[in-house]
Amino acid sequence: MSQLGYPYAEGNRLTDRNTYFYTPAVGAPMVQAWRASRDAVLAELPQPAAQPSEFPVTSTSQLPENGAVVTADLLEQLMAELQKSDQSGKAGFWLDRLVHKFETTKYLHRAYDKNFRAIDRTKREDLDLYVRFAEVLVISFQADGKLPKLNALLKVIDTLCSVRSQLSTDLQRRLAGLIQNEEGITAKLAG
Repeated sequence: MSQLGYPYAEGNRLTDRNTYFYTPAVGAPMVQAWRASRDAVLAELPQPAAQPSEFPVTSTSQLPENGAVVTADLLEQLMAELQKSDQSGKAGFWLDRLVHKFETTKYLHRAYDKNFRAIDRTKREDLDLYVRFAEVLVISFQADGKLPKLNALLKVIDTLCSVRSQLSTDLQRRLAGLIQNEEGITAKLAG
């Protein structure tokens, strides 16, 4: 077999989204290509930032009951709940909704209406949202091991890797930490 590449973290996945449809099932060569891709990105990034659980939470408000949400606020509220080790009730509900929305669209929008539809579909390039979403997913998956969260984490890191040159130095450091977390999680699952 010729050298297999990993195209899912290339290009700009915020303008040319991944669909992952009909992804070839090539086993170990695909995993090796994925790992090589992540290692190449990691080599370009600055030293990793702290673990996601160590990042300060900037929101003290409560999770919404339902209705419209501002995504940055929702992610901060989820992080606060996860740092308290709470994935039940509203935190689980909202995280599941975000995971489902991301899996469906491969985007995070700045705000959603009461039906959880993007208020402005063009507002999907806020890179802070993708980094924070990945951090939330790391903590949540480490706590409950639910594979839909790992699946979303792998895809959001693909997106972040594809736009790494657009990230601020702080976000690049956080991405480096996320890639290391991702490697630890997948190594644990394989071991």
